[in-house]
Amino acid sequence: MKTSDRLTWIDAARGAAILVVIAYHVDVGMRASGVALPGYLWDWLAPVDLVRMPLLVFLSGFALHLSRPSGRAEFVLRRLSKIAWPFVIWALAYNLAWHLFPTGRNSRDLAEVVLSPFYPQSHLWFLQALILYTLTILLLIRFRTSLSLLAALAVSLSVGFSEAQLGDDVLMQTFVPHRALYVWFVLGFVLAGSLRSVMGESRPAGRAGLGLAALLLFALIGPSLAETRYLPQSMPISALGVAGVVLLVSCLQPSRLLHKVLTAFGTRSLEIYVLHILIIAALRPMLVRSGLVRRSPARQLFLAPSFGWPGRWAGVPSAKPDALRTT
Repeated sequence: MKTSDRLTWIDAARGAAILVVIAYHVDVGMRASGVALPGYLWDWLAPVDLVRMPLLVFLSGFALHLSRPSGRAEFVLRRLSKIAWPFVIWALAYNLAWHLFPTGRNSRDLAEVVLSPFYPQSHLWFLQALILYTLTILLLIRFRTSLSLLAALAVSLSVGFSEAQLGDDVLMQTFVPHRALYVWFVLGFVLAGSLRSVMGESRPAGRAGLGLAALLLFALIGPSLAETRYLPQSMPISALGVAGVVLLVSCLQPSRLLHKVLTAFGTRSLEIYVLHILIIAALRPMLVRSGLVRRSPARQLFLAPSFGWPGRWAGVPSAKPDALRTT
C-alpha cells in the first residue's frame, strides 16, 4: 500500500491499541511488583483487556489485505521477514536474560535459550502468532470468505469455554491466545475491502454515533466478562469494543493533534510492542522516588515488569488474584 493511499485511521487505531496494551502492562507490572497504583485503573483496564489484542490482530489482518500485491508468495515472504527477525532476536534476548538472571517466576535452561523461537516469553507470543497467521494468507486468498471465516471460528472455538484454559501453566503451552485471536485476523483480512468502502461512503457523524453506542454497550457489559479474555464467550463484547474504536478513530481529522499522536504510535507499533516492557521497567526508579512503593526493594521493582517477578517475591501480595498476567 503506497503512502498516498494509506488509510491513516488504521495507524491511528493501531496507535490507540498499542497505548492500551502499554497501560495494561504498566498496571499489571506495578501491582505484581508492589507499587500501589489507584484501584480504579484496574476497574477500567480489566474489561479493556477484552479489546486490546483483538483490535491489534484485526487491524493486522486488515492492513495485510490492503497492502497485498499480485505476487502472493513473494508478499508473504516479505511480510514474514519484517516480523520474524525482531521476534527471533528478542525471544533470544529475553530467554538469555532469564537464563543468566533467573527470577522466582521465570528461569530458562540452555536448551530453551537455543530454542527461543519455540519458547516466546512475556509479550513476544504475539509476534509468533502473527507469523503463524501470515503463513495462512495463501489459504485465505484461495478459499471462499465463508469457508475461511468458518475455519477461523473453529480454530478459536477449539480453546473451549472453561476458564481453566487461562491458567499460566496452560495458556501458552496450548497456544490459547494464538488460537483464540485467529478469528480476528481473518475477520480483518476478509472484511478489509468492504469496510474500506463503507468508511469512505459513510458520514463521520453517523460513524461517531455508532461508535459511541458500541462503546457504551461495551462499558455496560464488559466488566461482567472481564475474566473471559481469549474464551469464545468474550467474542461478542470484544466485537463491540473493536467496532467502537475503529468507528470513532475513523472520524478523527488527520490535522488534529490526537490523530497525529495516535498515528505516530501506530506506525511504530511493532517496535513499541517489542520494547515497551523494557521501557516500563526503566520507569521503576521514577516510581520508587515518587513514593508509590509499599515495601519492595528498588532492585526487585526494576526487574519485576520485564522479567515476570511476582508480587509475592517482592514481599507484597498482588492486588488482584490474576495480577501477574503479562500476556
